Amino acid sequence: MPVLPIARCLATLAALSLPLCLGGAAAAGDLTTIAGDDWFDESKDGPCAARFDGVIQKGDSVGMGMNGSHFAALCLNSPGGSLAAGLELGTDSQWSARILPGERCESACALAFLSAGYQTGNGIPGFYLERHLWAGGLLGLHSPGLQLPAEAQVDTRTVEAAFKGALAATALVYERQQSPDAADQLPLNSYLYQRFLETPPDSMYYIDTVGDALMGELSVLGVERSARLTTRLVDTVCTNALLVSGAFETSLNNKGRKPNRSAPELLAAFAEAEAFLQRERPGARVLRLFSGTEGDVIGYGGLYPSGDYRYFRECYVHFSGKAITGERFADAAIAVHWSLDSDPKSSTADMRADWDMVSRADADVVMNSLALFPFDAKLADLPKNALYRKYFGGAEAVPAAAPAPAERSDAAPAPAVAAAAPDGVWVVLIGRDITGTDYATERSEDPARCRATCAKADFCGAVTYDRWNQICFFKTLNGAARQRVMAKATSYVKAAQAPGVAAPRGAVAFLKRNDKHFPAAPSAQSFEACAQACEDRGWCLGLNWRSNGRHCDLFARPPEYFSQAGTDIGYFQQAE
Repeated sequence: MPVLPIARCLATLAALSLPLCLGGAAAAGDLTTIAGDDWFDESKDGPCAARFDGVIQKGDSVGMGMNGSHFAALCLNSPGGSLAAGLELGTDSQWSARILPGERCESACALAFLSAGYQTGNGIPGFYLERHLWAGGLLGLHSPGLQLPAEAQVDTRTVEAAFKGALAATALVYERQQSPDAADQLPLNSYLYQRFLETPPDSMYYIDTVGDALMGELSVLGVERSARLTTRLVDTVCTNALLVSGAFETSLNNKGRKPNRSAPELLAAFAEAEAFLQRERPGARVLRLFSGTEGDVIGYGGLYPSGDYRYFRECYVHFSGKAITGERFADAAIAVHWSLDSDPKSSTADMRADWDMVSRADADVVMNSLALFPFDAKLADLPKNALYRKYFGGAEAVPAAAPAPAERSDAAPAPAVAAAAPDGVWVVLIGRDITGTDYATERSEDPARCRATCAKADFCGAVTYDRWNQICFFKTLNGAARQRVMAKATSYVKAAQAPGVAAPRGAVAFLKRNDKHFPAAPSAQSFEACAQACEDRGWCLGLNWRSNGRHCDLFARPPEYFSQAGTDIGYFQQAE
């Protein structure tokens, strides 16, 4: 995610204590034991066996983890504190670190989290890293900094002492970064270490997107890792593989190439490469699924950028039949193979023949099942699994039971507000995403700017504006395109291509997000009654429900939401 400014100051770096000034007296950290001395079972005993909350100070320790030679879950919720104390907190003493949804582990706490693990084995024991980020938890990184006295002039000795302290602090982190565990995994891989080095001390880089987790090689808990096998899924996986591997560009050794770029920087570079491809090969994107052996399904996508102006990437995604149930693929590693060509394959027979060749070699990229979701998707917004719902609440992404809105069949009308509205050369679809091929994204506070960008590109058929995150998704519409109900979206389709965009199809769920609100009231006795009022009006796509006062705010165009205790939001969204 982007670097966010934060209000904090760094005290003197003498003795590498690096305490954070948080605006007043900071509460010291507290260790709370939750589970007993018996073996801890996360599926039954809760998400935490113990917790550490507060500022990390010199002398703080979490002690030895439970379960003898194994480990138990230690939940960390801290704004940081002493860097040296964070590295010596003891999370590497039979603990498995966790960051829970809605909680943060920043600065020195992040280093304690990344260092967590356990030692096991007889004879020659080995140490293994063990840390997991729950979807919705935040891991924050930034560099150490200097704080000099407030006097107008500071003597050289003071400056040199502070600078040496900062260098020594960085050296401590580098030493940890260069210490792999018994499985050859680094506490901070190059991606995470770069975020630590380049983020200013008065800012924070949060690991909170799919791209950050994939690039940082971090485990994420609480996500329902299942997706329907569609050509759109093929495109998502291929794009993620290109971004993770850097295969959309020429070698990183090329002069001027910045290594270990952040997820937003990678997306920007990929958008430029996609734009070049579309200029060279307009509409050259074919997506297809075909059957493999032993129940496997193979996805083909091409062309994609390669860093070359003549030959472009073709992508083959291997969905193992062992992880396929019906039309869904669930929670298994995904192997991706590359090929090169100047034109995309047009027939399934050609794709099969090429697949037979490329599949004889090892996969070019193997990713975990988090790659089923878009690179820039927020981890907090991904579908949640049963264990997440058990401990943190939230409903499944399925239609709610009566009296909440029921499932919409293919024949059920969508909210009237989302009907096509002409706007000169555009057809405006409020509350609609378009399932065409996304070839680029751009952050913008003004959707008109995105329409102007799309209008200049012959290969751009539509642009969808995400009002909540202020992101434009540019689409080629070179294949079968369909509307999808999405409260946060407004799509602008070029009038000439609008007839080829099919109406929404499939079930639409009404989703609830606890402790959120749309800034903006009819009265209703319950959330369900408010949801029914939204559905009855036809134009409504989202709501606020405030239990204190029983306020029900309805929205035709739900804006970006913010956290607010006591307020819940609801909104329509159609499954893929």
